[in-house]
Amino acid sequence: MPELDAYRCPAGDLLKRSGREKRLRSGGREEVLVRYKGEAQTCHACPLRAQCTTSHKGRSLRRSEHEDMIVAHRAWMETTEAKRVYRLRGQTIEIVFADFKEHRGLRRFSSRGLVRVRTELALEVLVHNLLVVHRSSSQKQNAKETHPTSEPIAA
Repeated sequence: MPELDAYRCPAGDLLKRSGREKRLRSGGREEVLVRYKGEAQTCHACPLRAQCTTSHKGRSLRRSEHEDMIVAHRAWMETTEAKRVYRLRGQTIEIVFADFKEHRGLRRFSSRGLVRVRTELALEVLVHNLLVVHRSSSQKQNAKETHPTSEPIAA
């Protein structure tokens, strides 16, 4: 319930905002999580308590500050348009990822640290792009050899 800045538990009671916390993510980023909590006495008397929580302090949950975007994205992913786009993605970029894993041995990075991993991935992408250019130029050369565009001039 965004307008109330609250959530409803399975029994329909309000879980009100009780605070926020910061969680460190990779790359020095911080994610803000908002805490929501129900009242302990309400939860103790609730017939759905066993399904809902095991806490003696009552039901609580944490949500990302970006929860509305996550929910919107999940809803979009259920549409036929999103499924069409991701089917196309499976035919284009996912094949490249599979090639990295199967033919280039990139199931795990051999180095540690974000800078080194980015460098390793950049080199893999460079190799992939060079192979694409090489295949394309080879196909053009083969096409010229099998289908010459002009007849040789007889002397």
